[in-house]
Amino acid sequence: MNVIDVHKGGNMSYQIGKRCVKCGICELTCPKEAISIRNRNYYIERSICDGCDKYEKPICKKVCPIKKAIVEKTET
Repeated sequence: MNVIDVHKGGNMSYQIGKRCVKCGICELTCPKEAISIRNRNYYIERSICDGCDKYEKPICKKVCPIKKAIVEKTET
């Protein structure tokens, strides 16, 4: 399983875990284009992602149709 962390403000992190069904919605809706697919797994580029700090919660987490595919790092 590939899991990539996303840091928001240095203390909030998210990860895309094994529940991801690779539907691509997160990649298409990311306002920073920080999500990409490589080797059949989705990755969130920490250097690009700002955690959607202008929104209540990250857009990728909001639009994901699979419950707990994108979770806070502590929710494993």
